[in-house]
Amino acid sequence: MTAEIENNLKDYIKTLSTYTSTEEGVTRVVYSEEDEHAKHYIKQKMFDLQLEITEDEIGNIFGIWKGTNPSLKSFWTGSHIDAPTHGGKYDGVVGVISALEAIHHLKQEGMQPERDIVVVVFAAEEPTKFGIGCLGSKVLTGKVEKEELKNFRDSNGHSLDEILKKAGKKIDEIPYQKLQPERIHSFLELHIEQGPILERKNIDIGIVDVIAAPTEMNVIIYGEQRHAGSTPMDERKDPYPAAAEAALALEELTKSVSSSSVGTIGNISVTPGTSNVIPSHVEFSVDIRDTTTVKKDKIVTCLLEKIRDITSARGLTYSYTIQSNDTPSKMDEQGVEKLKNLCEKLGYKSYVMNSGAYHDAMVLASCVRANLLFVPSYKGISHAPSEHTDIIHLIKGTKVLIDYMKTECFNQA
Repeated sequence: MTAEIENNLKDYIKTLSTYTSTEEGVTRVVYSEEDEHAKHYIKQKMFDLQLEITEDEIGNIFGIWKGTNPSLKSFWTGSHIDAPTHGGKYDGVVGVISALEAIHHLKQEGMQPERDIVVVVFAAEEPTKFGIGCLGSKVLTGKVEKEELKNFRDSNGHSLDEILKKAGKKIDEIPYQKLQPERIHSFLELHIEQGPILERKNIDIGIVDVIAAPTEMNVIIYGEQRHAGSTPMDERKDPYPAAAEAALALEELTKSVSSSSVGTIGNISVTPGTSNVIPSHVEFSVDIRDTTTVKKDKIVTCLLEKIRDITSARGLTYSYTIQSNDTPSKMDEQGVEKLKNLCEKLGYKSYVMNSGAYHDAMVLASCVRANLLFVPSYKGISHAPSEHTDIIHLIKGTKVLIDYMKTECFNQA
């Protein structure tokens, strides 16, 4: 059993890593040619497993292993396969391939579930394309309306509507394809930790009890474009030092509010971006996260006040847009206990922890019983070419998923 799982998981990871637009790391942006190739590969694997395959208008894929009792609610598992720029081989992918391998193993055992098992591949978990994370699961759960979708544009100015039409999708059909919570028994997502805790503690499995949520903003500070050599320092209206002050303010705020608070400016652009020109404006992203809404909101409010004061003192102006404002999600307590017991029976060390990174499980938890399972990340590195999880940890995660499926789907749990 273990050897076959190992070989199959390795083959999945190796093949999916070839669908990338960059040589360094894995870059697989949703709706790109690489993303479509990867989706085709996964759908072929679902076909090989004799799953019933559907795809909705936003690009979420569903592979369904039909159960013997259609009156029972379905069990969902899966994750995403899109990858950020120069990302790694494991983020998201692990949750999809482990689900497919779990079904492969259970079919080999000659088992037949009572309830439907649905392997879901969520579209656009990464915010790479439109600046909003978990787009596929948010659309599926009705958290993003059709009119909002039509306003989404990528860095090249192409609208989501335009991109979907090119892919043969119909954005007007999206409102009629929402998830039906009353038809879902539970959801479990397996994911790499993307942090150092499990490796440091020598823990096999992380069982998440709460997922931190982000507030994502786009801020523009406006100055006055002038010659860099002939404009005295005391006559400048330079937006860049103000942006630098804002970055330091964000760092100070997150450190002072809570040990669970984090704040990041991950993208910044200077216009016109010439060495001998004082910028006309500076635009930057802000990502603020915490496991509690109150603390997160406090940081957001205080940062905007700081930016107001910084720009006012320098004779500048600013604008901001909140692109997403998610709520931290608690995982299903019953599921947490089940997972702890399963790990103990398998002889695996487990640890209940929170997740600083958001996942599709965070979105689904708002309307169905949801749980999130972690396997260790080498040195805690993720969203980088060096992202790695040892195969033995992937096997253990898959075995936990297999046993969880057995408890959820092969008796009327």
